[in-house]
Amino acid sequence: MPDGGRGAGERNGSHGFSLRRRLQWLVAALVAVIVLPGVIALLIIDNRDRALDTIVFSLDPASAAVLRLEAALVDQQAAVNGFVLARREDVLEPFQRARGREEAALDELDQRLRDTELAALVPGVRAAIREWRTDVVEPQLFSTRAGREAEARALATTGQELYDAARGEVRQLSGRINQRLAREQSSFRSARRAVAETVAVNAVVATLLLIAVTVLLRKWVTDPLDSLRAQVATVSSGDLERAIRPSGPIELASMGEGIEAMRVRILSELLEARRAEEGLAQRAPAIAALRNALAPRVEAIPTQFEAAIHFEPAEGVLAGDWYLVSRLPSGKVAFCIGDVAGHGAVSAIVALRARDLLLAGLTVGQSPGEALSLVSNSLDTGDDETFVTCFAALIDADGSIEYANGGHPPALLVAQGEVEELSPTGPLLGVLPGAWRTESRLMEPGATLVVYTDGVVEATGSSGEEYGLSRLVDVAGQARTGAGFMVNAIATDFRALGSERTRDDVTVVALSRRA
Repeated sequence: MPDGGRGAGERNGSHGFSLRRRLQWLVAALVAVIVLPGVIALLIIDNRDRALDTIVFSLDPASAAVLRLEAALVDQQAAVNGFVLARREDVLEPFQRARGREEAALDELDQRLRDTELAALVPGVRAAIREWRTDVVEPQLFSTRAGREAEARALATTGQELYDAARGEVRQLSGRINQRLAREQSSFRSARRAVAETVAVNAVVATLLLIAVTVLLRKWVTDPLDSLRAQVATVSSGDLERAIRPSGPIELASMGEGIEAMRVRILSELLEARRAEEGLAQRAPAIAALRNALAPRVEAIPTQFEAAIHFEPAEGVLAGDWYLVSRLPSGKVAFCIGDVAGHGAVSAIVALRARDLLLAGLTVGQSPGEALSLVSNSLDTGDDETFVTCFAALIDADGSIEYANGGHPPALLVAQGEVEELSPTGPLLGVLPGAWRTESRLMEPGATLVVYTDGVVEATGSSGEEYGLSRLVDVAGQARTGAGFMVNAIATDFRALGSERTRDDVTVVALSRRA
């Protein structure tokens, strides 16, 4: 056998740095190569977004507002000149509408440019327009209404300079807006190019890093695990003499050394078990015959049903638990489980008699309750402390169930996550007189019937916690549909209890009707 002490030297020598340290270095490299360019890209994107916001929410709307403002001034000038010539008030209606558009455009310019240096130009535009309107437009309107046409025409001629000044202020503002808009558009295009270049560089770097990570992980993890898996497969196939040779980083090497230690222990315990079995067979052939007679009976059942079993004996080779899943001559499925108090040869004989009596009663057409009465009346344990609990059910092809429960833990009928407990219908067998009722249920397609012994619910973990019926019900209600899934879920959860050895036999049997 290999020497279990050689692993420490290899860990300190050929295995080098730990996998955790190597992964830390790899993560540091990833941070340095990816995160830093990513931060730069985020800054560029932030500048681009600010430029875009300025264009979309400030400069573009402001440029349009300036155009509307200039058009409003032109419309006002035309309406006033028309009024002077026609002297009709209805001609001034376009003037009033243009005044409204002018105010709206100026208000929008105030709003759009308030966070820019161009906001300082808006008051000058307002002042120029106000001066033109006060010194020219309003006197023209007054003179025309007073019938002084010559005076109104003279004002139109002399006021042209103020009108041109107002439009000049508007055009100056428009030019400044367009200049700023051109700068922001150029900045946006530059930022967009920079983002594209940064993304391309990051993509190349990420590809190279992915290749490097793949190569390193294969060297550090995949290859050592493949080697370990192949060695474990060789051992698990039956070649227990083949030593496990660990490789790779310290963590994987330690796991390999642990598996090697487990192989050595299993080999040693297997040799001891063989010696014990040989000695038992030589000294007590009757016990070996009892063990074979009590072997699980799961015979061929109709294809619409599926059965699964989990069994863990508490001690020795003779258990007190027994069960059978068998198709009867009537076509029904007998689904039974029993538990005899105690262990050893006496309990095994009682269990064997109880099982055979129950099967005989069900085979000749007795109901489950009648079959339990047959077992109880025919069973002579010779000891008031030796008794039997039993659950017996007959299941027809259409899913109808007839069952009786003689002091056994409640069976569980699970359908669509709902769990029904099938409680005892009579007392224990062999020690107490009584009768056993036969009750009926229906197993819908997809439903599962679960039976178990008290070794499951009464088992306690290393912390002293009892497994309990409520926990079993919760696990059964959450398991996937099917007998195999049900038994696996219960067995997995039971092992999680943490008890190294159970005080009693642990048996779980499930029968499901296929959906």
